[in-house]
Amino acid sequence: MRKILLVLIGMVLLAGCAPSQTAIKTAVAQTMAVIPTPTSTPIPFSALQLDSQLIQPGDLPAGCVGGQITNTRNPDHFYDKYSVPTPDYYIGEQIACGNFTGGLVQVFVYTNKANTSTAYQSIYVFLGSLFQGGTGNAVSLGDEGFGVESTLGETDLVVRHCNAVLTVDQAGDLAGMTAYAQRLDKRLNPTICR
Repeated sequence: MRKILLVLIGMVLLAGCAPSQTAIKTAVAQTMAVIPTPTSTPIPFSALQLDSQLIQPGDLPAGCVGGQITNTRNPDHFYDKYSVPTPDYYIGEQIACGNFTGGLVQVFVYTNKANTSTAYQSIYVFLGSLFQGGTGNAVSLGDEGFGVESTLGETDLVVRHCNAVLTVDQAGDLAGMTAYAQRLDKRLNPTICR
């Protein structure tokens, strides 16, 4: 009996020494407050590496394939003749669809959002004048987008999203190229939106 009594007294004393729920919560909160929070430093736009993100398996419509990748803009490309500001980062990849091998996907990334808007507007105006006989449509991509399909079956689209302008200059149907651009836009979103 005496042993049972001693055990009961010991349990009561131990229970009395336990911290309250409030004390536990306060201690946890204080501990969490002093733990450093990891922060990521974004890579400068000029140092981006997007080669592996441009065209991935299954991205393009049937019969279309990606080609050579470049980080240098072609000075003869028609967009450069229409006041497209020099981007902080540029990447382009050739696209071939059937007999049309002159296609190109391009990403222009700007630190200055005003340059992003200028680039989009310049390309938008150019596409509108280039394909006057074609069908132009707003496309539901990024912050704003425009796609046009010429009477010859060539499709071009331009998308402005956060700090980037994406263009697709390609033969083929507008729906197929828009679906590709949607996948690319989604992949690029964490990198170009800051």
